[in-house]
Amino acid sequence: MKIYHKKNFAVGLGLSLLGAANLGLMVWKGWQVRETVTALLCLLLGIGSLLRSLSRDMAREDILEERDERNRLVALKYRSSALRLTQGVSFVLMCLLFLLSKTSGQQSLLSVGLGLGLALSVSIWGELGAELYHQKHT
Repeated sequence: MKIYHKKNFAVGLGLSLLGAANLGLMVWKGWQVRETVTALLCLLLGIGSLLRSLSRDMAREDILEERDERNRLVALKYRSSALRLTQGVSFVLMCLLFLLSKTSGQQSLLSVGLGLGLALSVSIWGELGAELYHQKHT
C-alpha cells in the first residue's frame, strides 16, 4: 500500500485514533448520545480521509484542489477576516476587562485583560512583520 497524500493520511490517522479512543472511553465510562455521535463522526471522517490518501486518483484530485488559485485566494481571505475579527474581539474584551477591573477592584480581571493585551500585541506585531517581509520579497 502506498500513501499518495501524506497530509490527508496524517489527518485521517489522527481522526481515526481520536474516534477510537473516544469510543474506548465510552465503553469504560458509559454511553452518552452526544459523545457516541462525535466519536463515530470522527472515526468515519478519519477512515474516509485515510482511504482518499491511499487512492492515487482521489489523492491527485485533493492535491489539485489544494493548489487551485481560487481556493488559495478564498483561504487567504477567510484567514485575513478571522485575524481581523480576533484582533477586534480581543481589543474589545481587553478594554471591557480593564473597565470591570477598575470599577470592581478585582486584580484577576486586570491580569486577564493584560494577557489579552499581550496576545493582541503579538498578533499585531506578527501581522506587521509578515507584511514587511512579503513587501520586501515580492
